[in-house]
Amino acid sequence: MGANATWVSLALKAYPNATLTYEQPLNVSNTDSVSHTFRLRHVSITPASGQPEIGNFTFINFIVMDTAGVSQASFNYTITGTTWNTPSPTSYLTLPGSTQWIIYVETKATAGANSDIVANLQIAVDVQE
Repeated sequence: MGANATWVSLALKAYPNATLTYEQPLNVSNTDSVSHTFRLRHVSITPASGQPEIGNFTFINFIVMDTAGVSQASFNYTITGTTWNTPSPTSYLTLPGSTQWIIYVETKATAGANSDIVANLQIAVDVQE
């Protein structure tokens, strides 16, 4: 939860051998007239590494796109066996004043994936003022 009690919850699906793209699940808005910087940072994920359910996933990717549709950062969770490969924080990105960017999400499950497996991710959006 953010310092000002802000948070978001998304229910995302992943399908076997198919990349599913959520084209506008999250927006980052700067309602100020001056630029601010922000980054994405991993906080937690469950189930924990070592659990067999993790092998159900191939990736969960977050892509920050600017107003021109240009990728500004990728924040990608990948899997090796039953281990999450969690992303490092993105570099700080400059969001111009009175601007809104989109964070796309892509998911993919392995062939033969079970349909009832759930992953819970907590990601921080750190803003510098």
